Amino acid sequence: FFVLFGGWCCIDRASVYPVIMFIVVIVMTMLLDIIQLGLFYINANGNTEAGRTLQFAQGMAIMSLIFKPLTCLLAFLALYIRHTGGLPSGGQRDSYSVIHGQDSQERQQSE
Repeated sequence: FFVLFGGWCCIDRASVYPVIMFIVVIVMTMLLDIIQLGLFYINANGNTEAGRTLQFAQGMAIMSLIFKPLTCLLAFLALYIRHTGGLPSGGQRDSYSVIHGQDSQERQQSE
């Protein structure tokens, strides 16, 4: 489901709902990964084939938990961009951006 919602989030750029659903899915999978590691984490013996497989699976689950918060932050940035229409400018405007109130004041002064 994680990949499907991520693909839907990338394809449908007109709406914020895919991004919200993607964030919800990321948070749910993070919680499920934490619960699964807490319940089933065992000290696997690395000398056997099954032990090496369990160690690899546990390592991949931990790597997933490391990268999912970064993915969640990037999804929040995508949500912010889609909701506001652009990135935050840090309080500085460039010379090309016109605020509606300033434009109407300049017209009144010139008349």
